[in-house]
Amino acid sequence: MKIHTSLKPEFAGAVGLFSIDGMKTSEVDGQLLNKYKIHTTGIDWENIHGVRVTPHVYHSPKDLDRLVTAITAMSEKQAMASKQKKS
Repeated sequence: MKIHTSLKPEFAGAVGLFSIDGMKTSEVDGQLLNKYKIHTTGIDWENIHGVRVTPHVYHSPKDLDRLVTAITAMSEKQAMASKQKKS
């Protein structure tokens, strides 16, 4: 998993962009919605490729935990699939 959003405090905001190695943006976005019921926006435009996440004040810490759990599970599954392909 790669975070494309700057981690520098001067660029901090309520928008994040990430991708999962070996998965298309549409696959990540689709799985988050269909499997985990988490709405995100997939972006494939010029040199920007990733899934945009925009938490807001109406999202609870539990909602964010669900997002992190989903991204972690998807990343681990993709890493295992990539390992098996190489074997």
